[in-house]
Amino acid sequence: MSTSELVGDTGDVLKALRQWEEAGTAPFEPAPPGRWGDRVGLAERAVRGEGEALGPLRAEVRRLPEDEQLLDTPAAAGAMSYFLSLLRALGAPAQGEYARAVGVVVDRVSGGLVPVEHRCAVHNRMAAVLAELGFTARAREALESALRAARTPLETAYTLSRLATLEADLKDWPPARRHAEEAGRLAEETIGLAEEAVGLDGGVGAVHLAEPVVPLPEPRVPLAQQSPRPEQEWLDVRMRCASVLLQAERRGAPPGDPRVAALAGALVGVCAAQVDRWGAGHPRALEALVVRVSAELAAAESLGDLESMGRLTEVLMGVARCSVSALGARHPQALAARAASTEAQRVTVRARDQGTHPGTRSHAPYTHR
Repeated sequence: MSTSELVGDTGDVLKALRQWEEAGTAPFEPAPPGRWGDRVGLAERAVRGEGEALGPLRAEVRRLPEDEQLLDTPAAAGAMSYFLSLLRALGAPAQGEYARAVGVVVDRVSGGLVPVEHRCAVHNRMAAVLAELGFTARAREALESALRAARTPLETAYTLSRLATLEADLKDWPPARRHAEEAGRLAEETIGLAEEAVGLDGGVGAVHLAEPVVPLPEPRVPLAQQSPRPEQEWLDVRMRCASVLLQAERRGAPPGDPRVAALAGALVGVCAAQVDRWGAGHPRALEALVVRVSAELAAAESLGDLESMGRLTEVLMGVARCSVSALGARHPQALAARAASTEAQRVTVRARDQGTHPGTRSHAPYTHR
């Protein structure tokens, strides 16, 4: 699919985001049952301004270390992720509770207190939370322990791809590239993609999983959405790997580098499949769209296509605005969309100011077949 044909996927995702915004809520059910439901309920009441909820909420946070089942399942990890986001949203009135809850998470993860059968999924979830909060060293430790606890090829590849993404964010390129390549090789070996694989030609073939796996959870449970299927998770792995390898290859690459264009084409293909499989009304479709448009932008920059760079930057700006309004400014996908938009604006302005590639091209930098 060419750059000029992005309007289909983009329009579908933006339409879903605007529907969430108009309805005043994203399609999530945040409150789990049981003890976590009580904690989350108190935090939500406090965020809504019900001052009488603060006392019981503080008491619940003080009791967190006593809960032996605090992070014993992926569902509990998702609840903790949402609970932390609510405490952070409270700001000063819950600053101490927020710090205390983060400390409990660090202790549980670093102390190896999560049951081994759920450790991979739980540590992956908590690593994402810790990285978002700026505790990158702790996040890295959590992912390394998750890797040791992985029991299936998918869990191993998923964790490797998450680790590669974190290392890329830290600009630690040698291990980022190595882990991305390792996860990619594992995907090839496990799902037997052969000629129909997502390859450097950007094609997307059928995905067949060799064995059943336990899918890793999102932090909150989508309503009216089925759980992630193995082929969706494998596409997620491939998307992260391709994104890291593209970022690594772009460093110091000359204008028009064919390897950059090829990697960008592969990434676009995977992202298009993600949007198709998840549907426009899912946050993972938004993530795939942001990654995809960023890949299109990278290829356009490589070819000096300033016209396409400007158009793609506008797309990312629109996605960022809608995602913040619909999902909330602190939602991970909204933060990612906003960061991608900011980077796109910086890169496009720099390219125009430097005039490195004075000519523009009206054709797309590459085509997804």
